[in-house]
Amino acid sequence: MLKIVVPFYNAEKWISRCLNSIYYQNYKNFKCIVVNDASIDNSKNIIENMSHIKVDNRFLIIHNNKNLGALENVYKSFENTFLKESKEDILITIDGDDFLFSKDSFSKLFDYYSKNEDLLLTYGNWIGWPNRQKSNCRKLDSNIIQNNLFRDIPFCYSHLRTFKRKLWDKLPKSLLKDE
Repeated sequence: MLKIVVPFYNAEKWISRCLNSIYYQNYKNFKCIVVNDASIDNSKNIIENMSHIKVDNRFLIIHNNKNLGALENVYKSFENTFLKESKEDILITIDGDDFLFSKDSFSKLFDYYSKNEDLLLTYGNWIGWPNRQKSNCRKLDSNIIQNNLFRDIPFCYSHLRTFKRKLWDKLPKSLLKDE
């Protein structure tokens, strides 16, 4: 199953498109936590008026009273019992000002993980909107991966966006927290 977290702050221009791009995916076996990180724009009202999202039991909407930051929202959401089910779940983060390009994004992602049983994480490309500028993501040389040389190469990949629950569960949570 796919487990998605959408953290956002002041995303009124984009949050509707973001959530609709998730809701209208052809692949329906997912759960999604949407976290409004104490936005001061109209984001909360926009979500509250998205009745199809509010009544869909695949979605859990959280409105923070205090701004916590994206990483803390992601951490808390992936630890939420709503998303904790199987070590084989595929965890996904999608920023509230981003959206999925295709209605088959989840299907392709699920198929890719299913065909590659040892796959634990992916990194992705992005396409800018509306200018269609593309990211500079590229396939990494196996030497870089095998020798953990990620920090020694020029920036070439986007945010980490998908990973298996079993990888998340092994990650020392102290690496994600500080004062």
